[in-house]
Amino acid sequence: MMRKCMLGIKRRSEASLISARGVGMNENAQEYQYWSKVADIFDEANTYIVGKLTQEETSNWLVHQFKGTEVVLELGCGTGFYSAVIAARVKHLTATDMSQEMLVKAKMKFAQWRNVEIQTANCYRTPFADNIFDAVFLGNVIHIVQNPLAVMKEGYRVLKEGGSIVLVDSTS
Repeated sequence: MMRKCMLGIKRRSEASLISARGVGMNENAQEYQYWSKVADIFDEANTYIVGKLTQEETSNWLVHQFKGTEVVLELGCGTGFYSAVIAARVKHLTATDMSQEMLVKAKMKFAQWRNVEIQTANCYRTPFADNIFDAVFLGNVIHIVQNPLAVMKEGYRVLKEGGSIVLVDSTS
């Protein structure tokens, strides 16, 4: 059975900001080790698990979720599958992951892109200031992290007022 969720969340000024600070890379060593081990087969495995049709539908939907003037943060970019869809549409994309092995693959894909920055960051506690991104994207991240609420709170923390959190989650 396929589960699919595509969701856009707007940040509103009256909503309170709750920080997800206090969770570091050491606290997530098990997650880091797992994703680092599967970096070489990630794209193939992801296509098998999610399905090619679902990936295409999601990519087509994503194109319409961002504006050309936006500065976007991607949490958990992996090898950069959805990063290319977003980067083609926005002013700047900062794609992050905690796995160095995943980021090596992503850096190869985006070596020629001037509007893409690939960076190591823990999705539970990023190095970014509050309220600096127009949008935050999480692609197939929420169902795999140990503390989804902490990740969402961190995305909200770095999101500008009026910004959007765009979440895609697919499993089979």
